[in-house]
Amino acid sequence: MLSRNYICNILDKAQKADPDYIVFGANKHTYKLNPPIEAAEVKAIEEKYSFTLPEDYFKFITEIGDGGAGPDYGLYPFADFEKSNYPTIAKRFCPHNASPEEAKEINLLYEVYEQNKDKVFTYTLDDNSDDEWPYLNGFLILGTKGCQYDFIMPINGKHRGKVFDTDNETCFYLVAKNFNEFYTNWLGDIASQKLLKKAQDLEARINALKKGTKKVKIKEVKKETKKKNKKKH
Repeated sequence: MLSRNYICNILDKAQKADPDYIVFGANKHTYKLNPPIEAAEVKAIEEKYSFTLPEDYFKFITEIGDGGAGPDYGLYPFADFEKSNYPTIAKRFCPHNASPEEAKEINLLYEVYEQNKDKVFTYTLDDNSDDEWPYLNGFLILGTKGCQYDFIMPINGKHRGKVFDTDNETCFYLVAKNFNEFYTNWLGDIASQKLLKKAQDLEARINALKKGTKKVKIKEVKKETKKKNKKKH
């Protein structure tokens, strides 16, 4: 059962273990969870845009925290809904499982598709449809992974409440059955220091490459110096 005290305890330990914020996105959210938002403010936004949030997410933002520490660059505050979401949120979210042919066209490694066919979804764009960008309908943007990639939560249809990664160009990859599962999985990776170890390993490899590059450059300079000296003599 998620609670603010439970989560903040994990985040405090994570911040102490990663004071330089080398985990991807940590320098943005700094392992801090925002205060909760008033339920009345959430309901006012729901009423204005004609949608209803899934229950677990509603409880999270009104009882635990509205945005802040979370996967990648963190969670967007629902209070900033109008800054980060599409006005088409009340429209139907209805992608279908991608076929092998479609998987080759979307922004996803085909090897990933072959291993997770039931998790890859896309849209067939209809030139005769009045809806120019149907793949932007019916979901709340929870946060960003950087560049064009976001993680989103449909608020209607059979996928309501699930969490997907998307490239915002018709590709949707299922990552969790609901928001609580999505956030709990991330907390587990933080608590076990899985993400920190991954970041430390990446940093070590980058440093090793830099050192290797420097050595190569030094050798090249020495060779050039020897050539010049030979020409002089």
